[in-house]
Order: sequence, then structure tokens, then C-alpha cells
Amino acid sequence: MDVVIQVKGLNQLLAKVGKVAAFESLRPAMRDSLNRVWNEVAKYPPPPASGAFPGFKSDRQRRFFFAALREGLIQVPYRRTGTLGRSWTTRIDVTANSIEGRIGTNIIYAPWVQDKDRQATIHQGRWQTVQAVLENLRGWIVHRFNSQIKHLLEA
Repeated sequence: MDVVIQVKGLNQLLAKVGKVAAFESLRPAMRDSLNRVWNEVAKYPPPPASGAFPGFKSDRQRRFFFAALREGLIQVPYRRTGTLGRSWTTRIDVTANSIEGRIGTNIIYAPWVQDKDRQATIHQGRWQTVQAVLENLRGWIVHRFNSQIKHLLEA
């Protein structure tokens, strides 16, 4: 998923210092923005209340569960490992034409937990999606970039 954010004053900054210097000078704003997103995405919701399991949705789901339990792939009661939260990483790439910030995880089950379009029903309403976090922080991110650009133009 790509999110593009438009900021004020970028054209003036580009004219003042050039493309490469302008995008490189926005690295602190990008770092702060990614850190803010990371802090939210990596948060775990409280565990579900005891007895909150709504039951199996299908016989196939029930068979899968008990087969995985027999093979030791899952434990009951489930113990959180924190792996998903620790797996989120950030990266900043600056080129002559752009600055790009990325946040991601290589955990195979992450989309079923924190992606808006693929989130499993059991996680809906409990786990934040990456898209919701970005949308909630969009105003803060725009403000952070605008402040950085304003500061650079005044220098």
C-alpha cells in the first residue's frame, strides 16, 4: 500500500537548495513520521476476555484447529510472543527525485492481523490496521513535514 502526502512549500525548497539537498533535508521529518507510525502499529491490543471465543465458523475450521493442536503448532491457552510487534521495521530512501519512507514486516500472518483488506474477522475491532494508523496520523505527518520545510526555508 502506498500513501502519498502532499506538503506545502516543497517547490520553494526545491528551488532554494536543489532536489537532492531538499529531499535529504526532509529525512528528519520522515524519520519522525515513521517512528510515530511504528509506535502505533507495533502496539498490541489487550488480550480477549476469557470465554470470548465465539466458536468455530465451519467444520473445516474446527478440523484445522484440532489438527494444528495435535501437531503442536498452536497452544491452548494461546500465549502471546510479541513477534509481530517486534517485526515491524522502517526504511528511508532518498533519491534525486523523492524521499520515500517504508514501514513493513516480513511476518507471513501480518496481513490477516493488521491489513484492512485481509484482516481476519476475529481481529477486527481489536487490532489496528496499518491503513487506519496512517489515516489517523496523516494530519500529524503533514504538519511535521510542513514544519520542517518552513524551518528550512527560513534558514
